[in-house]
Amino acid sequence: MSSSTSSSEIAGFVAALALSLLALGALLGQLAGLVEYDTAKIDAMMALSGKDNDIVVVGNSVTAQSYNSQIVDDSLGTHSYNLATGRQSFVESELILQHYLKRNDRPRLLLVGIYVNATLDLLSMNPNVYRRLPGDLQRRYRQRSALLARPVDPSWCVFNLLGAYRHRTAIEATAKVLIGGTSRLPRDIRGHIAIEYSPSSLPPPRARNSRLDEYGLRSLLDTASLAGLSVILFEPPNEHGQSERTAGREETLSQLDMLVRDHPAVLGFRSFNDEASLAYAPGDWSAPNHLSARGARRFSEVQIASWVGEHLRELELCHR
Repeated sequence: MSSSTSSSEIAGFVAALALSLLALGALLGQLAGLVEYDTAKIDAMMALSGKDNDIVVVGNSVTAQSYNSQIVDDSLGTHSYNLATGRQSFVESELILQHYLKRNDRPRLLLVGIYVNATLDLLSMNPNVYRRLPGDLQRRYRQRSALLARPVDPSWCVFNLLGAYRHRTAIEATAKVLIGGTSRLPRDIRGHIAIEYSPSSLPPPRARNSRLDEYGLRSLLDTASLAGLSVILFEPPNEHGQSERTAGREETLSQLDMLVRDHPAVLGFRSFNDEASLAYAPGDWSAPNHLSARGARRFSEVQIASWVGEHLRELELCHR
């Protein structure tokens, strides 16, 4: 075999592989939009433009599944959008907020959902969010990573350009839907992820460790303050007994209380895992510490809407 023939065969193979990866990436992307709540939601929320929402919400999946924007809006006569996504870190929340503010009107209130009963990755970043950030915000993420001595691996940026890699978990998600039925498919309600599915029982709460990324949270709050936003912090509901099985919880709550006292942008903090919180039935959960659509409807209508309303009235009095 001549070298010229060998080179042409290699070039043909590489071209065929590239086309196959592109086709597979497009296919998996379409599939992910159907079965993975984060994919379709991120596409929608990062494309928001010219919106005039009164309230925006950031946080991880616990917040995404608990704050039902439509129910809160119906109760308060407001417009809100839930920007929370799975595993969202405070730095990711900050960049999502900055992206939102570049393209939309400034909201009256920012809600930050905090998963107190967990230790979250300080630099967690969904590749679909990163891909949709403008260049200056992508650089800011890389700079933050370098500052915390965890520089972004260039291969992460390169691989996540490939849809086949970025949407690789769609296959597992599809299998779960095929086995468990379409009740597992989520609905996006102004950014709230509503999952009707609820298992017959949940495993008992497991031991966890709580540690607050205070640096990341303060940076998010500083960004909100510079934009002229008022902020309230809240802990979404967790399963009964989870707080008692979480080491370091009291220290985290003390840190949050201190933030409320000393940060000018923060109006208050409320844990919805205290004695005054609702008691949730098994059907109110879709997974450990994640409310089902039914549970989120109860939480939003009975508890968080009135609490948010109190802070909105407080803001109106301050601005008179």
